[in-house]
Amino acid sequence: MSSNSALTRFARLLALVPFLQSHQGIATSEAAKAMGISEDQLISDLYLLWMCGLPGYSHLELIDLDFESGHISIQNADTLAKPLSLTSDEVLALSMGLSLLASLPDAELYDDLQTAKAKIQAAVVQKSELEQLSRQVLIIPRASTDEMASHYAVIESAITSNCQVEIEYYVPARDEMTTRTIEPLRMRLVDGISYVDAWCLKAEDHRLFRLDRIYRADGLETEMSDRARLKLDLNLATTPLTEYEISLSPSGGWIVERYGAKPIDATTAILAAGDPGWLLRLALSAGGDLVVTSDPRLDQNIRAAARLALSNYGE
Repeated sequence: MSSNSALTRFARLLALVPFLQSHQGIATSEAAKAMGISEDQLISDLYLLWMCGLPGYSHLELIDLDFESGHISIQNADTLAKPLSLTSDEVLALSMGLSLLASLPDAELYDDLQTAKAKIQAAVVQKSELEQLSRQVLIIPRASTDEMASHYAVIESAITSNCQVEIEYYVPARDEMTTRTIEPLRMRLVDGISYVDAWCLKAEDHRLFRLDRIYRADGLETEMSDRARLKLDLNLATTPLTEYEISLSPSGGWIVERYGAKPIDATTAILAAGDPGWLLRLALSAGGDLVVTSDPRLDQNIRAAARLALSNYGE
């Protein structure tokens, strides 16, 4: 394979990931047609993407693809699902090159060069505005497997010794990293996800903490109070989650698989959630694949949040 064809394929792979993210369940023939390649070449590209991901390169970090049925679904590729963009150095070099070309005596190219330069300058302004906006958004990397194992060991030790633990915990409903002291009671496994059953001194109530959202866990020598176990005895730990009826688009089957929603029919399912804020964020990230139908107020809040997000892009 020549370097030119290798670069062409590399650029195509970068464009393929966000395309598949926004076209979950697309047929391989349709995806190949959209990318302007043969179906065999697309399959070859998918096999290559299968080996791409973040450092660590276990099944937790690699891109997860399913296309054996003739339809493509892609998961665990959020870090590569962003539109391609130029670095500051690339923008500067490209702008200088366009200015140099525009100074040449070629009237036929002048208008096109000025248009390209104007678009790049507008993109630079937009990038600056987005960078200012990004400072208001908390970017949380995924906890590694080793970190989760370490946190698990600390919490298990605290449960055995009846001691408190100080944790840093990410709250997705508020997009906030919090520091709190907890009194862990037990570890629970729900739908393949590990939770810490604990009394939270900050909330002064019983809480379930997802292990993969704990980013620091330090064992304390302070002994656990009696109120944590008293609350557990009152069965507050088994309070049922609220069930919401949701409508799914034809490409929304991944929501059933990933979050354990219970299908009613081909386009409707029941999804249990402990926090409506979490469901709001899921609906926004689903890109139209999910609509809450059983709670009009929550549906209105989701639509309002989507309109607010859209307004950030201008006209």
